[in-house]
Amino acid sequence: MRKVWGIGMSRQTGSVRFHNIVYPHLQECGPMSTHDIYDWVNNRQIDYRQGTKMKTKNSYTIHQVAQVLRTSKWFKQTGETVKVQTSGNNRAVSYVYEVVPMVEVLEKIVSLKHHYQDPEKTMPKFAQEMYRRMKEAAEWMVV
Repeated sequence: MRKVWGIGMSRQTGSVRFHNIVYPHLQECGPMSTHDIYDWVNNRQIDYRQGTKMKTKNSYTIHQVAQVLRTSKWFKQTGETVKVQTSGNNRAVSYVYEVVPMVEVLEKIVSLKHHYQDPEKTMPKFAQEMYRRMKEAAEWMVV
């Protein structure tokens, strides 16, 4: 029986797309909670046509956002906040995340000897050029 994946985050490129969206935003704005990132990602205004801005078509659930942030090497958890619902006594703990410096992550990737797949194929666009330069420099140092 074949599994059918839902709309939103695709199986292969969804987290890379998420990194391409969120990493530059967190670099500019600083640390944000999971709920704040979720709200921002799903309420972005995108220029789909010339001059016409619309709400983004790609949306993520809070569980997808939390999972990507928790497992990603590009983000690190720095604290937590408690979000209280106005309608009752419901409380939700939301972790605060910030970006890990790109050089730190890429040095770790370059230093690994074996990869299951080419890291460049699964890497966010903002890091690909720097990765190529670091990889070439590492190969040049070995030779």
